[in-house]
Amino acid sequence: SLLKNNSEYQSIEYNVKSGRLPMGVLGLPLTPKAHLIHTLCAETGRKAIVITNDEATATKITADLRTMGTDAHLYPATDRNFRSEQNQSREYESRRLGVLGLVSENALDAVVCSIEAAMQLTIPKKTLTERTVVLENGKDAELDKVLNALVSAGYVRADMVEGAGQFAVRGGIADFFPPDSAQPVRIELWGDEIDTISYFELESQRRTKNIDKVEI
Repeated sequence: SLLKNNSEYQSIEYNVKSGRLPMGVLGLPLTPKAHLIHTLCAETGRKAIVITNDEATATKITADLRTMGTDAHLYPATDRNFRSEQNQSREYESRRLGVLGLVSENALDAVVCSIEAAMQLTIPKKTLTERTVVLENGKDAELDKVLNALVSAGYVRADMVEGAGQFAVRGGIADFFPPDSAQPVRIELWGDEIDTISYFELESQRRTKNIDKVEI
């Protein structure tokens, strides 16, 4: 409401809705930039891609947008290093794939990234979609196929899930931590059928909330 009655904002919104672009908006500090993006998304019903000069700025704008109620996600740059494949961290690749998965499903309001992250090549949308496995509560799913899907997607097996990109197996229970999820997921099978899918806490390893489906 602070912006909607402002004549300069009304001009910006009109230009966006009318396609009178590109348009320059100058002189705004970071938080007012986030405020403007948040309001434009809410009033136009459109998604936003926000490209900043560096990752610190992108992180700040993402946090501000989320505080205001916009479902914004940070798309990080790939961590470049010259270590061996065995010792190389996949954290940033997992986070990038998580955001790309949400984008392909039209499941967020805004993506925020540095110009470096925006320029780095990534997996084609078609390939990502073809390699995504959907697991649904009550549907058939053999444990071996679930494990193969996790390994094929780059998850690393561990005794106990402690971070994103890991999975663990105990009997007919498979735990894994999707890169686009705030919590790890537990799948319990009864024979070849998925009995329950739920989130669980890392510290206590206890289930917190049942869900209907999850994607690998």
